[in-house]
Amino acid sequence: MINGRRSDIDIIGGILEVVGEGAKKTEIVYKVNLNHSLLKRYLSVLVEKKLISENHLGNTKIYSITDKGMKLLDAIKKVKDYLG
Repeated sequence: MINGRRSDIDIIGGILEVVGEGAKKTEIVYKVNLNHSLLKRYLSVLVEKKLISENHLGNTKIYSITDKGMKLLDAIKKVKDYLG
């Protein structure tokens, strides 16, 4: 990172990694280091773009990565490795 702050791509990559096997909002907040309001905005976009899916387990929402999301995560990892 050039400026020391995380980019949208870094944050999206972090979210996609965490939801790989399913995660609740609170788990994502802590592991990706976001606040709830910011996470809500990212989740909304990622669900809309079909990069993650939102499933209900009782009253709890569980987020999981989709095949499309896996492809994006792989691409993000390749770019990060390339930039090293």
